[in-house]
Amino acid sequence: MADRYKLNNKAPLDNPPEVLAARAREIVRQTGYTEPYADEAYSFGIQQDFLDYVQEHDKTPGRWQTLASGRPASIVFWYRQSPQLMRPKDSFPQAATVKLLDSIPRWMSVG
Repeated sequence: MADRYKLNNKAPLDNPPEVLAARAREIVRQTGYTEPYADEAYSFGIQQDFLDYVQEHDKTPGRWQTLASGRPASIVFWYRQSPQLMRPKDSFPQAATVKLLDSIPRWMSVG
């Protein structure tokens, strides 16, 4: 697929993930979590519901130009850290990275 059609070329990504992870660590510390962490995971995610909505409801040729503003966000950054090593839900070598929705240890459940 041509680069001009790729989402990361339409939506702004002002900082690389390493910079965003450093900022996330700072925010975690500022909220009172000062204990050392054993593991962390971070990446970008896609707001698929928003993209589906645009595709379904906006049939104009310039419908994807709104992505350039970053509002609403079509790509989001997520960050997790844990006092113990996190394990990916998938065990296949090509998928062996912790993801946002991989299970949280029961003792850390929220909600």
